[in-house]
Amino acid sequence: MQYYSINDYCRETFGKKLYRLSLDGGFTCPTRDGTLGDRGCIFCSRAGAGEFAARGQDLDAQIEEAKARVAAKHKDGGYIAYFQSFTNTYAPVERLRALFEPVVKRTDIDVLAVATRPDCLEDDKIALLRELNAVKPVWVELGFQTAKEETARFIRRGYDNPVYDDAVKRLKAAGLYVITHMIVGLPGETAEDMKHTLRHIAAAGGDGVKIHLLHVLKDADLYEHWRRGEFRTLEKDEYLQILSELLALLPKGMAVHRVTGDGDKKTLAAPLWSADKKDVMNSIKAYGAEKMEIPAYVQAVLDTLEGNGFAAYLVGGCVRDHLLGQAPGDYDMAVASSPEETERCFAGWRIIETGIRHGTVTVVSDGHNLELTTFRCDGEYKDSRRPETVSFTRDIHADVARRDFTVNAMAYSPVHGFVDDFGGREDLKAGIIRCVGDPAQRFTEDALRIMRALRFASVLGFTVEPATETAAVALREKLRDISAERVFVELKKLLAGKNAEKVLLRCRPVVETVLPETAALSPADYARNARCVKRSADDASRLAALLYGLSAETAEEACRRLRTDNKFRVSVCFLLEQADRSFRSVGEGKRLAGEKGAGRLSALLAFRRALALPEDDNLSKAAAAVTHGGECLSLKELAVGGGDVMALGADGKAVGSILNALLTEVTEGRLPNDREALLATARERLTE
Repeated sequence: MQYYSINDYCRETFGKKLYRLSLDGGFTCPTRDGTLGDRGCIFCSRAGAGEFAARGQDLDAQIEEAKARVAAKHKDGGYIAYFQSFTNTYAPVERLRALFEPVVKRTDIDVLAVATRPDCLEDDKIALLRELNAVKPVWVELGFQTAKEETARFIRRGYDNPVYDDAVKRLKAAGLYVITHMIVGLPGETAEDMKHTLRHIAAAGGDGVKIHLLHVLKDADLYEHWRRGEFRTLEKDEYLQILSELLALLPKGMAVHRVTGDGDKKTLAAPLWSADKKDVMNSIKAYGAEKMEIPAYVQAVLDTLEGNGFAAYLVGGCVRDHLLGQAPGDYDMAVASSPEETERCFAGWRIIETGIRHGTVTVVSDGHNLELTTFRCDGEYKDSRRPETVSFTRDIHADVARRDFTVNAMAYSPVHGFVDDFGGREDLKAGIIRCVGDPAQRFTEDALRIMRALRFASVLGFTVEPATETAAVALREKLRDISAERVFVELKKLLAGKNAEKVLLRCRPVVETVLPETAALSPADYARNARCVKRSADDASRLAALLYGLSAETAEEACRRLRTDNKFRVSVCFLLEQADRSFRSVGEGKRLAGEKGAGRLSALLAFRRALALPEDDNLSKAAAAVTHGGECLSLKELAVGGGDVMALGADGKAVGSILNALLTEVTEGRLPNDREALLATARERLTE
């Protein structure tokens, strides 16, 4: 499902993701203290929806404990101080000021969020929130739950819809950000009732919505109604269908702060499928999403595995490319079956035992090689490249957790949907390359990932996330443990990327590690070269552009160390050797083409233009002439040869001297490449 999430809103507004710190201000509710009732809303637990708050502590201690809880997933984000338990404006305004004001003044808090009821927002309280909003953004969350008045009475909400409408109007007039809670699956409500609720919320004019799946908790009064069979909770497919319809009704710009509940597993009675939040979120992400167009030869392999009871997912680059709207270049699979089980599933198919020890079996489907790798966990890395051991698992989540970057740690199955445990979709949307887990650990395991991070950032036009970039630079020396051939493959792709200039400039220390020759370039020259790389036409010219200002001999040493092939090395050296040459005539350019090859002259011209060097008319004309063809560029193309000159009486060095002189006359355009004309000129030279 596609929707404008709270993470989208926070990145646009604050430039980062924000994490909620659940706090308990010691409040109660008018439906609990005898004012409107004494048992609370029918679905509410004894904790009043604040199960994760650290009760019984002062606010500073609660904030620190809450920060510790989110530390594992905190990625350079900020914090929302979230007063969640019960009704957080149900107190005199003086008490509210004493609670909220110190929190707003904390430098580590970005937003104050206050969960409350629409009937507990007197004008003086809204005035306080407006005052605090001038210091830090204040969000007010209203428990509305349903627009169906009959249901509202059943759940003991305690106020009518106009009270909610008026509260939203007054909050918005005060410049406050308003979020509304609604519950999906309340007893007796149809899908149309739920859509009516969302339409009512949208019409009221708030800024965000929290959509909660109804949870039946064992310590809530609703539990007895459910236990007696008076209603049933939604199945997952029902919820996903209703949720997709609700999201489609949202006005543009309304942020979705939640798409399910987050109940206490110890007291959850139903629906039990909702206890696995990771699975629920993956199902929501997959539901209604554009399905991957999977080629028949790939689908046949997936179907075979699923038909034998083994989950099979497309993983890595093909999923990433699909989400970017690009056609995948190849399809790799992660599968629940062991290598031996995989081979049994494909008995009768052509199988290549690619890497059984690491769980990989290659299956040939309709002439295409497909790598199937068992879900696995990696053991210890000792060579900065590959794990010493692997252990197989049946858990796709464990498998994606070992992968390099979040954008590569996604999986897709036509049966099971998308798996995105580390925010790969969000990072794709934000244009970020981020390691899965601790960047230092990932780069220590496999140092080539440092070059891969730079390469992906360059090719995709992304930015390397700060912690990932810092670790890449800090651990760059480990690249010396990686084979030169592998480093060169990544370097070539990096230089060919659309974001190469930015990556080369930001990560120069890494570049100098794999290409130490560039350390001799001044900052200005290096920046100029990085700029010229993107204007260069091919791999050889891009590397030559990065090395421009250094000698051809230095470039040759670099190419040999990187173990490039001979043709590539010669091309790089030629470009650097000839880049600053001044051609005195068109013929000089033609003769160079004759010596080095016609294609080299055009490559040189393009290279000089990429470097923004002054235009050389003689080179340009020579390249144009060579491109059109029919030109005599070398001695072997002359209409006369050594035997012809010797027949005229020349011998020894005179033969070569005369032939070279004839070639010069032809390439300069002063003499046609005609046998008789050439022989006549040769005779004249012999008689001089």
